[in-house]
Amino acid sequence: MTSKTKKGLPIMMVILTVISVNSWSEFPIGNTYTDWLVYLIITFLFLSQKKYWFDKSNTANFNFVRLYLVWVLCCFVRGIFVAEYYWDYKNLITGGYALFLVYSIYIFSNPNIVQCILRTWLQYAFPLFLVFFLLIGTDIYGFYLIPISFLALFLPVVNFKWKMIIVGVSLFVIVASLEARTNVVKFIMPALFSLLFYFKKLLKSKWLSVIHVFIFVLPIMLLVLAINDTFNVFEMDKYISTKSNTVVLNSLGADEDLLGDSRSFLYQEVISSAIKNDYVLFGRTLARGNDSVAFGSHEAEELRTFRYERYSNEVSILNVFTWTGLIGIVLYFFIFFKATHLAIANSNSYFLKIIGLYGSFRWLTAWVEDFNRFDIMNVFIWIVIAMCYSKQFREMSDRDFAIWLNGIFKKKRLHPIKSKHITT
Repeated sequence: MTSKTKKGLPIMMVILTVISVNSWSEFPIGNTYTDWLVYLIITFLFLSQKKYWFDKSNTANFNFVRLYLVWVLCCFVRGIFVAEYYWDYKNLITGGYALFLVYSIYIFSNPNIVQCILRTWLQYAFPLFLVFFLLIGTDIYGFYLIPISFLALFLPVVNFKWKMIIVGVSLFVIVASLEARTNVVKFIMPALFSLLFYFKKLLKSKWLSVIHVFIFVLPIMLLVLAINDTFNVFEMDKYISTKSNTVVLNSLGADEDLLGDSRSFLYQEVISSAIKNDYVLFGRTLARGNDSVAFGSHEAEELRTFRYERYSNEVSILNVFTWTGLIGIVLYFFIFFKATHLAIANSNSYFLKIIGLYGSFRWLTAWVEDFNRFDIMNVFIWIVIAMCYSKQFREMSDRDFAIWLNGIFKKKRLHPIKSKHITT
């Protein structure tokens, strides 16, 4: 592969960062079709460069990834026959790009390309934030700066200069918009996860595995409790009488309760729509959304589809369910579970065990937010999952991780890592 070809994907990640927040910018650049062109180029690079970056000896671990992609393709093809209006076809393409982004796991499983992407992002996209800082709302800062959140996972081995930058930027995002609750959590949790490194002698793999399983079971348990009207985690204001202390001004200058419930009704609409229209198992395809009283008027009256539907919701797992059904949810579950299990139970580095635990946390956040979009936020979700799957990353020691990370900040290439036995 030529040096120009190697630089293509990292540069496209910089461009993707810009267009990821473009729709919230006061001066948006381009339109839907230019965005699709960027997605198409990146998708082509994923497909064409897999042979350079993917370790074929690790193929067996990617079975659930392949099955999920095949099922997504089936739901996409079904959507072609289901689509009726222009907006259905537009949704089909947009949703297709979003779900097929999972394919990037094959590319991001290579330490060299991930290192190059991060180095290029810090060199070009990070300084560009000074421009977008003036053009986007404070609640969007976290979307743009998500790679900084990722780097916070390695705070114990980051040099002092970059440690201060990472901590400073994280605090900036948190303080800038407290009402953007999930963004706040996404910038706090990586730093907290990184502190586990100092307790590695106490928290062995077996304990991390117990926590790992608990995290994966937790959202399913909470869903059952909510359906039975026993306990609803989204209605914490019912259980905590501190409402006056949890109200803040949002980016629009309006009061917003940090404990307010903005998710329960989404679950109710999505689940009832699936039952009513009989698509619980197979999904409604990537061309259609769920019936929605709260948001359906836009599509029915303004877009003139005469259907009270909402194509996508703020909650990732609800979109996967609507578009691909329970089959898609099960496969999506195993993509995350298999990856994070490998990282926690079958890797040499404690840093990768931490990343595995963080990947489990991203499964949990998928039940709360994580828009299904082809954007930099989702790219870094799949970078985390890819690292967990990666045989090369799992062979690395803590010292190897420190060298790899140093290569990001000092612009040094990663030295080849010799194959090692992976301990449990």
